[in-house]
Order: sequence, then structure tokens, then C-alpha cells
Amino acid sequence: AFKAKLAELPERPCTTDWGRSMLEADEVRPADGEPLIWKSTFDGFHNTNLGVTISNAGADTVMLVGVATSVCVESTARGALASGFNVVLVEDAVGDSADATAGTLHRIQMFFGQVAPSDIILQSWTTHGRTEL
Repeated sequence: AFKAKLAELPERPCTTDWGRSMLEADEVRPADGEPLIWKSTFDGFHNTNLGVTISNAGADTVMLVGVATSVCVESTARGALASGFNVVLVEDAVGDSADATAGTLHRIQMFFGQVAPSDIILQSWTTHGRTEL
């Protein structure tokens, strides 16, 4: 069903010029040597080397931010959990309609991980050097 639904779209939503152009902004442009992983489905872990890249960096927790909270961000949260990672969704760094975002925040908190605003996460990093939310 998923492949059929994607086939109906004029372009794969995760690989459009619009999506890739978001990386032109200085605020989100990868630093030199920083890994860049292109995804072709809603889940950033599906058919990518994202899990291996994170594991090789010695991390066990994924901090999620992004657009299409109820689709791409939530799908990637599920992929992260299924791949053995802890999940933290940065609630003020995701975007979707208010209702869709509220539903995703609720599901992540209930079933998949933690939800916290960026200021609490940054405070935790400053205080603990890691995320103890």
C-alpha cells in the first residue's frame, strides 16, 4: 500500500528539490565532514545507513527535529526505536498542523520515547553533559 501511495505522488516527498534546498540555509547546513544521509521514504532509518552512522558515533539516543511531524518525524521515531535507539523529540523544533503535531507528541511520549523543548534539552546538556530529562 505504501509503494502504491508513493507512486501517486508527482515526486517522492523526501527527495524533492524543495526538501534538498532546505540545506542551503546556514542554520541547518551540515558542517564539513558531518555525515549527510538522504532518505527516500518517510522513515529516515529505512534503507539508509543512518543507524550505522549513529552507532559508529557512539550514540544511543536520537534527537528528532523536522517538518511533517505526523509523517516523517514520527516515522523516523518509530524507525529509531525499532533500531534500538532511545528517542527524544524536540517539541519546539518540529512543524505540522497543530492537531497533527499534538497527536504525534502524545504518541511519542506514551509509546516511543521522550518529548522535551529545546531549552530543557540544552539545559540538560549544560548541566549533565548528556540528556537526563
